Amino acid sequence: MTHNRYHYPFSQFMQQCELNYSLLCRLVKDWSISECQEIRLDDESLITIQVEESHKFTSFMKLKHEFSDDRQTVLDFELNIRLYHDAQQAEVFTEDGRAIEAKLGYPNRLMQQTDEKSNLNHFLGDLLQH
Repeated sequence: MTHNRYHYPFSQFMQQCELNYSLLCRLVKDWSISECQEIRLDDESLITIQVEESHKFTSFMKLKHEFSDDRQTVLDFELNIRLYHDAQQAEVFTEDGRAIEAKLGYPNRLMQQTDEKSNLNHFLGDLLQH
C-alpha cells in the first residue's frame, strides 16, 4: 500500500486568508480593543468577536461560538485569529498566539490532522459566510 504524501496548498491557503480578512472586515467596523461584537444566528447560537490586541499592521481577536441550548455546549468553540492589515490576511492561531504548523506529522501528540492549519482557516471562512 502506498501513501500519498501531504503537500501543503500554499496558494489556496493565502486565498482563504484573504477571504477570511474581507469577511471579518465586513463584521468588525471598529478595531479598538474594548469593542466586543455579538451576532445572533438563526439557530439561536451566538458569535462573539473580541479584539484582544490592535496595532498599526496587525490585530489579534477571539471569535467564540456558543449555543443557547445547554445540551449543545459540547459544540461551543473559540478561534484565535491574527489579522495582518497591510497584507489583508486573517489566519487562525493557537490559544497561546503561536502560528499553527502548516504540515503536521501524524500521529502527533495533540492528535491533530496533517492539514489542521488549512482546515481551521477554511472552517473560519465557512463560518463567516454563514
